[in-house]
Amino acid sequence: MHQRLRYLLSAICLVPQWILAVALAGPLGAADSPGKFDFHTFPPAPGQVLGVASRPLSDGRGGFWFLNQGAIWRFDAGGYRALGKAEGFPGAPVDVAHPEPSSGMWFHAGQAWFHLDQSGLRPVPGLPEPDPDDALSFFAVRNEGFAVVREGRLRIFGSGQAAPVDLPAPGPGRWMRGWRDPQSKHRLLVGDAGLARWDGSAWRLQPLKGLLAGRPQDVVRDRHGAVWIRSDRDLIRAEPAFKQFGSRLGFTRNSFVSLELDGFGRVWTNGPEGLACIDGEEVWRIGEREGLYGYQGYWPIAFDASGTLWTISASGFQCLKGGFLWRILEEPHGLPRAMMFTIRRLRRDHGLYVGTHDGLYRQGASRWELIPGTRGWALFSMSERANGDIWTCGNPPNPQDQALLCIRPGQPAQQPHIQGFPAGVWVNALKWTEKWADGDTLWCGTQKGLYRVRGEGGRWAAERVTLPGQDAAASIWDLQRTGDGTLWVLTGQGLFSHDSRAWTPFGRARGLIADEVAGLFAGPDGALWVCHEHGISSLKLGPKGWAVAERMEKDHPLASIGAVDGWSDPRGGVWMLTGSDVVHWDGTRVERHTKAFGLPIDNNLSGIWGEPDGRLWVGSISGLISFDPRFYRPIPGPPALVLGPALDGGGGTFLPGGRVPYRRPGVSFSLQLPLTEGIEDLSVQTRLLGLDEAWRPLKGSELRYPGLPAGSYVLEARAARRDGLMGPTLSFPFVVMPPWYQRLWAMAALALLALGAVALLLRWRTLALQRDRIRLAQLVEDRTSDLVTANASLESALRDMKTLKGLVPICSYCKKIRDDEGFWTQLEQVLAARTEAQLSHGICPDCATLVMEEFRAENKNEGLA
Repeated sequence: MHQRLRYLLSAICLVPQWILAVALAGPLGAADSPGKFDFHTFPPAPGQVLGVASRPLSDGRGGFWFLNQGAIWRFDAGGYRALGKAEGFPGAPVDVAHPEPSSGMWFHAGQAWFHLDQSGLRPVPGLPEPDPDDALSFFAVRNEGFAVVREGRLRIFGSGQAAPVDLPAPGPGRWMRGWRDPQSKHRLLVGDAGLARWDGSAWRLQPLKGLLAGRPQDVVRDRHGAVWIRSDRDLIRAEPAFKQFGSRLGFTRNSFVSLELDGFGRVWTNGPEGLACIDGEEVWRIGEREGLYGYQGYWPIAFDASGTLWTISASGFQCLKGGFLWRILEEPHGLPRAMMFTIRRLRRDHGLYVGTHDGLYRQGASRWELIPGTRGWALFSMSERANGDIWTCGNPPNPQDQALLCIRPGQPAQQPHIQGFPAGVWVNALKWTEKWADGDTLWCGTQKGLYRVRGEGGRWAAERVTLPGQDAAASIWDLQRTGDGTLWVLTGQGLFSHDSRAWTPFGRARGLIADEVAGLFAGPDGALWVCHEHGISSLKLGPKGWAVAERMEKDHPLASIGAVDGWSDPRGGVWMLTGSDVVHWDGTRVERHTKAFGLPIDNNLSGIWGEPDGRLWVGSISGLISFDPRFYRPIPGPPALVLGPALDGGGGTFLPGGRVPYRRPGVSFSLQLPLTEGIEDLSVQTRLLGLDEAWRPLKGSELRYPGLPAGSYVLEARAARRDGLMGPTLSFPFVVMPPWYQRLWAMAALALLALGAVALLLRWRTLALQRDRIRLAQLVEDRTSDLVTANASLESALRDMKTLKGLVPICSYCKKIRDDEGFWTQLEQVLAARTEAQLSHGICPDCATLVMEEFRAENKNEGLA
């Protein structure tokens, strides 16, 4: 179903419920809805107690200092922590503390004075010690420094002054707080004696008895020159005209603990029942029903460097977004707590008119007034005829009636009877066209088609108009008319234009992003803005008729906002509704105004109207929302991230460009969003170049990369806002060193070891070969020696063999041989001695025969004997 249809149906379905709620609501505040402003709370850590804290002091870098339970504390994106030795503070209990916005915080601890500002903490010698009998008076002077009254003299110590300012004391009594004009020497002091004024040469004392209830506590002068004085029970404006504002704030217990000025010159105070802001004669209250949490307490307020309001209570720091940039106008202004459908400033009386679910209202001098005859009507659209008649349409109390009203000047609304116009049909849009050839015509866009209404002599007649290529009963969702008189009709199937001669379909074929259109609005420059589901087109009239001047799609910041209505201001800026947000486009950047930036409601925004001076009016499900350009600051872009310590996985830290040893647990980083307005709309995106090119959302605040391989990396991180705007990119280069065995020295050592091993192997092989050569040489030598010995023996034997070859005397009977000495030696002994032959004994056959014969002969003889 079409997006605009969804919004309209949801709004219409809530009409009976809203009528019942208004009937039961009764007086203002009896059923007021909480949470009109988005206070984001930063609670203390578990077990941490915030007692009676002093006024917080912004350090200009997204943090605050404050005195709590005898210690100076710091609060920033990292949480709460006490000032300690890391900042050079000895840690003694703090007994006196005086914050001064322009010069820092002055406090006394451990018999010494200290000064704390953006540059850090430093001891301040020469200041007198606090007197237990209170003979001395210590207080802060805004825009100047720290004041001490002693022995009839007033001395003011400024953080940037070479010497203190020395003035006569303004008078007896205790003085509480001072203020100095940054552009002159004029000063204001308040104390028991009243208000003291220093004109550069002398003090003038003005008693406050009878003017201010309670003891004076603080004094400021706003940018308009008005002097404001706060006591513990009252708040007065002393100049230019005396007025008592404490009673006007409506606190049931008048007890004021702060007096501050914001960047727009408005006066802020607070008490046990909440906050109050005073702008001229207008007073705004902020308490529980506006979303202030933990408001029942005496907690001070402060502004940071961007002008955002902070308050501190036992619940923690709270931040007020938007600062009344956006406000809901309800019963105190004469408007019902009702859904607002349409807003127009009409030519008839230059009045601003609002169509609600319970009638048509006109802005009066002090209150909104209901147009008689419109009560009970849910009015979706209105259009002004050239004669000053106002025609409006919607859902009548009687569902069987025709859904049109006519309001003539000075008369109550009347319900005309229109012949041919269907009864019981919702009319979504109206538009008059004048000076056409066929006369004035009222165009009515209904749920069952487009109707053209004409009248003459008080009688009206209607006829249904069929658009080209459309069903005659097709739903009409919006009608617009541009400065050249062209009528634009938005249906559920597309966009059509009519120039008093013919109907022309305007869709993708004519250069639009798509045929289906979510909304359209005309700007003062004559352009027509056409909003699609996923893009926006700007149409302008040229010599050849209407044509697409610009297509904003794909990577364009406005491509995916899903706008349903809008307004173009004279300066070229464009404001658009998305149903939940208000988007501002100045031609270069997108600002998405959400509840986090002060928009008091975050759903069912239904209509928008802009004024030439920049004021905006937005209709919503809860009432009429106003935008005040006096308090407008461009929404800051996402801030730079705060980078905590980078850990190397082994318990150590490293800096950008550091070289990190390889460790299996890897490296880790701590990334935090600084305290800033709209922190709820921000997220953190990270990527690690060298590992991955894609941006990834970070959950929590710790980023870990375990087991990164060796190489060069760059961690990039940025804050991303919900509207797509990115903050500055934080870049953190580092190098992961390879493991020791992959480093150059290790590889060189390994190469040397390898070369040494090869050298040892070669040396061992050489020694082994040498040993083998020596062994072989020894073996050869031994064998050679054996051969020599054997040769010598052989030669000796040969020599002996030669001797035997000569004439050898041998016995012819016993075969003994006679040697050279003449002895007879057995033949066997000679041969064994002279040769290597070994002789064995046997008997030859011839001898055996002979022996046997002899043996027989002997045996025979013995037998004979």
